[in-house]
Amino acid sequence: MVYGALQIDFRIQSVHSLKDKRSIIQKLIAKVRSSYPISVSEVGDHDMLGNGVIGVAVAGSDAVQVERVLQQVLKMIDENPELEVYDSVILVDQLK
Repeated sequence: MVYGALQIDFRIQSVHSLKDKRSIIQKLIAKVRSSYPISVSEVGDHDMLGNGVIGVAVAGSDAVQVERVLQQVLKMIDENPELEVYDSVILVDQLK
């Protein structure tokens, strides 16, 4: 089994409250979940207005496919006009 993880650190443009921030993040998470059979969640910077961290996990039998799915998710999030991705980390490994 191959597994992959993706952490995306981003800034949210023009939010004025944590409620606004959470609304944007929840919509983003819902969009990703509806597009890919993966696990995704807000994993950091919960109370920092303007910043967010999303974690994504996926499992499969092929490392290339797992990497491809994570890259597609990163691209989808990076193309969101409300966000500015400033850091991302992808890890793909195999259980032995």
